[in-house]
Amino acid sequence: MASIEIDDEDPLGGSGHACIVDNTSISVDIPLHITGASVNVDSCDIEYSGDTKIITIPEIDVTVMTNLSASPVSVQMPPFMRITAPLDFDYNIFTPTVKENNSVTAGTDKTVQSVIELGYIS
Repeated sequence: MASIEIDDEDPLGGSGHACIVDNTSISVDIPLHITGASVNVDSCDIEYSGDTKIITIPEIDVTVMTNLSASPVSVQMPPFMRITAPLDFDYNIFTPTVKENNSVTAGTDKTVQSVIELGYIS
């Protein structure tokens, strides 16, 4: 598994991007100051079905430092996971991102403590 640390972008809040090369599994570490980071999967196996793309990805492990805790948010996407997306999908999967608490509705008499968006694709 290739290991990538996204740290060479704007240290004042820039974004970073990791790319999968030759369908190789990757581990991505994202420090606190990086926002909008993504993993590009355009070199993965791609099938087309009607108006959708089906992308089979290798194992992707993402660790993101957030301001919510001293412990990172970790997401493991298993090998051979399939992403179904519209034809205009740009092959970028955004890494876990902290969102404003009011960006979701928890229901009656519930309080939202924190929101982390997972699985967003552009």
